[in-house]
Amino acid sequence: MRITGCFLEYDDKFPILLRHPHKSAGDTWGLPAGKAEPGESDQEAMLRELFEETGYQANVGQLEHLGEFDFGPVERPYTFVTYRIKQRNHLRLLQSQKNTQR
Repeated sequence: MRITGCFLEYDDKFPILLRHPHKSAGDTWGLPAGKAEPGESDQEAMLRELFEETGYQANVGQLEHLGEFDFGPVERPYTFVTYRIKQRNHLRLLQSQKNTQR
């Protein structure tokens, strides 16, 4: 399984998201991230997840690949693919009901 995550940087700061309590690892903080869907590239997955979770519409040219890290148990390994976007303008992120509702 491949999971993508992105450091969305502006003015040396990074927004961190709180996971829903009913999700796996709920009530924990993390990057905008998620699983790649079948047939989806890592970059496509990252752009989709970033938009779904923050409302920020990025493009492939903004993604800087930072690395890939293998995690998980032998019977269910996954690769966490990390990116960074350095945003020059002020970020306006949406606070989605999907992400804030308890």
